[in-house]
Amino acid sequence: MARRLLRRILPRSGRPAAVTPQARTGQRPAAEGPIAFQDLFRQLDAPDPTARQAAAMLVCALAPVTAIRPLVRAYVHHGDGFLLDALRVHGARLTLSAGREALQTARSPVERARLMDVLGASGDPAAATAARRALRDLEAVVRVSAAAALVELEQEDGAEALAQHLLSIHPEQRLLAVRAALRLDQPAARAVLEAHLGRYLALGGAVPRPISVSMPLLIDPRAELPGVIADQVRASGHALTVVIGPAAGDLAERRRAAFAALLPGYRLFFTTARHSAPEQFEALARARDAAAGGNARRVALIGEMPSPLGIHPPPHFLTRRAGERYGVHVVFVGQQEFAVVMEWWDYIDGRSEVAAEMSVVLTAHTLGAEDMTEEEQELLALAGAGRRAAFARALLAQRTV
Repeated sequence: MARRLLRRILPRSGRPAAVTPQARTGQRPAAEGPIAFQDLFRQLDAPDPTARQAAAMLVCALAPVTAIRPLVRAYVHHGDGFLLDALRVHGARLTLSAGREALQTARSPVERARLMDVLGASGDPAAATAARRALRDLEAVVRVSAAAALVELEQEDGAEALAQHLLSIHPEQRLLAVRAALRLDQPAARAVLEAHLGRYLALGGAVPRPISVSMPLLIDPRAELPGVIADQVRASGHALTVVIGPAAGDLAERRRAAFAALLPGYRLFFTTARHSAPEQFEALARARDAAAGGNARRVALIGEMPSPLGIHPPPHFLTRRAGERYGVHVVFVGQQEFAVVMEWWDYIDGRSEVAAEMSVVLTAHTLGAEDMTEEEQELLALAGAGRRAAFARALLAQRTV
């Protein structure tokens, strides 16, 4: 393995490549020819991550015992994954060095946590003693890293400790535990993560089953949402589609031409925040009457509309008069508060005199502007495509603001 690594990083001449000291570090240029280990070790702590990585690759290939302390020092300072990988080569020889450093309480919490990573990378069961001691540390970041180290050392109490962190009421602590478990390639860590994801997805049970919830991946919501909503309107089997929610107002204000092009043959109505409540109610009544009139044209209303259980609720519009036959599809679009969604569902489920259904299109997954916590983003990636719909329901159920 070392020979293959050397072939990748050494030039064809067969001599070690000189590791160039970075500017402003105060280091003397490396001499031509074989590299002095002290110069190489200094590069492990260089400001430039590229230089650190090059030095780590060479140290990993050569694996001198004297590299342990410089590697530990560099990993504690920078936390680079490639430095930790280079440390793994030394195995149980890491225990003494990292264990001694971990006892220094003057170190910062992040540094102590990284020393726990080193103990885990040692693969040495004897390192578990120091890791267990760190489970009582005052700082969560150290406790989580200690639990992860015990998992990596295949100690049963490590998974239990990691699972306890995932039950914390503090989001920052749960995020630390999720990321620590994701970093570990251990069955115990995967089992703990799967249990945590299962608890999160179970929250989606608060959303009534008849409500359809989706969360498309968006890059430019303003440009893409008209197409997403048009698909919902066309797929509906009802004469009237009412599109409301936090994102609907902007669509009605700025994207009317896009809807007209995407929904030819539909009669379209729009309401915005510039319309008063009576004006919004008038547009809703006109849309309802157009859909109930029995003509072949289907109808869609897009825009702002107060909650039916709010201070100024719209009039009861899910009514059926003699000779009328039509249905209604209510579509929420945007990152909607769960309580408001339930107000509309209570109205549809309890008072509708016509066939009605309800859908929610969340806009939380927008590249570069996700309306999710970092923990939720990690869980979404863990859920994968197969459980994306279940994740969307759980995300909706927890939206209280």
